[in-house]
Amino acid sequence: MKCVSCGAEMPSGAQFCAKCGVRAESSAAARPAVSSVSKSGGMDKGKIALAIVALIALAAAGYFGWRAMRPARVAQIAAKQPAVGPLTERSGRIAPSGPLTEQTGAAPEKEPVPQDVIDYLAFLREIERQRVLLAKTQMSEVLKQSSELTYAGAMADWTTNEPEQKYREVYGRFQQSLSQWSVQWQELAGRFLGYPKPVPATCGELRDRYYNLLGVTSKAMAQVGNSFAQALSGDPGKALEALTQMQGSGLGSASKEIGDACVAADDALAAVCDRHKLRKDFAIRDDLGGGNLLGR
Repeated sequence: MKCVSCGAEMPSGAQFCAKCGVRAESSAAARPAVSSVSKSGGMDKGKIALAIVALIALAAAGYFGWRAMRPARVAQIAAKQPAVGPLTERSGRIAPSGPLTEQTGAAPEKEPVPQDVIDYLAFLREIERQRVLLAKTQMSEVLKQSSELTYAGAMADWTTNEPEQKYREVYGRFQQSLSQWSVQWQELAGRFLGYPKPVPATCGELRDRYYNLLGVTSKAMAQVGNSFAQALSGDPGKALEALTQMQGSGLGSASKEIGDACVAADDALAAVCDRHKLRKDFAIRDDLGGGNLLGR
């Protein structure tokens, strides 16, 4: 008897194989199982045949699929696919392949400020500086001349005719100075109107309001000069008339006109700056000095 497991010869009646140690009964019992499987293998062979046919079909499908989708064809199809952008670092979403502005719409660009507007505002700023300086200079001159005339008049009342002559000389210079005031304002208005370039369309209202301000300021300063000239002329009638005008609504009305004209011009300036998104770096004010002289 041979061992089913290792094939070694076993003595008759032995229960275990001396070589591999397999039980003789197990070896003997295993034979019918093997033979039964081989004998009843008709159905198993059919299943195996079906499995082989299925494998052949899968292999054929893979072969013909590769033929249909050969590398060259795959490359052509891939080339027709839309390009995909890189993944974003944080969200993992697909980044757009084209510029972002093409998909979401470009942000509106800030309208560039015309250079002619910038130049005109710089010119106006210089004219405004000259207007304020001229008014303050004339106010200071009035105060200075009135002080000299008051002193000369007091001396003339208590001494001889020599101080009286001195008073006339001071008063003559004062009147001569007053005659130049209107000329100085006309020159400033001429410089303003003589802007060497075309005035920007958006600055038209600003130009008109500022020109009106120049006229109002010139008129007010002329009233101040004439009132003091009459008050210090030595003529009691003229002096009384001048003092009445100063204390009444004469100079006070002129002061209000200047204030209103300044507000109107400054509002027009602010409108131009807002329209062109510019910083308003100067203001048009009625602070000309000598507030009491204008009835303020």
